[in-house]
Amino acid sequence: MKEYKYFILKLWIFLFFISIDQTLLAQRDFRKTYLAYTKILTDSFFLKAKTDHYMRKEIDSSFTLVSVPYYQFTYNGKIPLNNTTGIQFLHLFDKIGYGVIKKKGKLFGYAEKYWQKKDWYQVSFIMEGEMSDPVYRTEIRLIPAAEKLSATYFFVHFLPYETMYFTSIGFLDKGQLKFIDTSYQVYTLTEFLCKRYGSVEKYIELGQNNQTASDLYSLKIASKDSIIKKANCINIIRNDYQQWAINVPTDTTKVFSLFFREMDSIVKLKKCQAQMLKEKILIKLKSTEGPTLCGKDIMFYNIEISRIISEVLTENQFSLYNKKRRLNQGLVFKANEFLWQLYFVDNNEKRALENLPPDDSEDVNKRIRKDVFIY
Repeated sequence: MKEYKYFILKLWIFLFFISIDQTLLAQRDFRKTYLAYTKILTDSFFLKAKTDHYMRKEIDSSFTLVSVPYYQFTYNGKIPLNNTTGIQFLHLFDKIGYGVIKKKGKLFGYAEKYWQKKDWYQVSFIMEGEMSDPVYRTEIRLIPAAEKLSATYFFVHFLPYETMYFTSIGFLDKGQLKFIDTSYQVYTLTEFLCKRYGSVEKYIELGQNNQTASDLYSLKIASKDSIIKKANCINIIRNDYQQWAINVPTDTTKVFSLFFREMDSIVKLKKCQAQMLKEKILIKLKSTEGPTLCGKDIMFYNIEISRIISEVLTENQFSLYNKKRRLNQGLVFKANEFLWQLYFVDNNEKRALENLPPDDSEDVNKRIRKDVFIY
């Protein structure tokens, strides 16, 4: 028994020192890519600013630009996650970037690099009246606060299927990852994950579920043939009840049909369960005056129904359905992402080569809705 404990202790020490070594390498690589990419962003934003109708007349020695990259946080679950090792899981997301432009130290404009196209940059002029607004944009409010804390700061998101909000900034402080949000409070990585997800363990669970969703994506959607992949993506979206509710909200019969088809395929509903659940949802729909959107919960149209479902299903049924529903949401996200790339990004690149104006994003959304939901 003593030999076993001694072996475990040696193994823990060995893994600990490997973790430290990997962390130092990750910090070095992070700084290298950070400096290189922020220079690319700054040069690109300046180039666009020089062609902007308002800004090109203002560019002089008093004209400054601060660029802020965007990072993805991807935890693989293989080594202990803490404030020091967290740096190993930061990955540059080079399709998005942000910049704050100042003239004589005062806010003058902002710049964005869009995810829709890897090398698509835009700068915008801020009108005189807007410049005095202390809460003009979340991004602009957070960046000056981050500047006071670190020389390396960045926007970050933690799960691929989450919408990318510019509501928090990460930065390095003596080798540790720390964060600030709109409250301007400083958090360690573990504190921030607890604040956002309830616990580090819950975040890890969500990350593992997302990996499973990625595996399902490869199984159900991915294909070398773009025509087959497009058909697979359309099928995934077309059979999701919430997507139908968003795009064809008047077709409640179809929404209910898809909702129960999905649930029955997961937990094998009894007839009385389905009837009670439908009655409870209808009552909730009629009694709810406004939207109660919350991305972490199970939604039906614009209301949260997790509690209603848990009241009708057994604990095992609810746990199984809740997990599989989140995986299906991940699939839908990836399918939507592919269709947008195909219809908007790839198509506009072709139009640019033909010297044609880019498609309007709303027109593209209409075409996608037509191809997916009207057939």
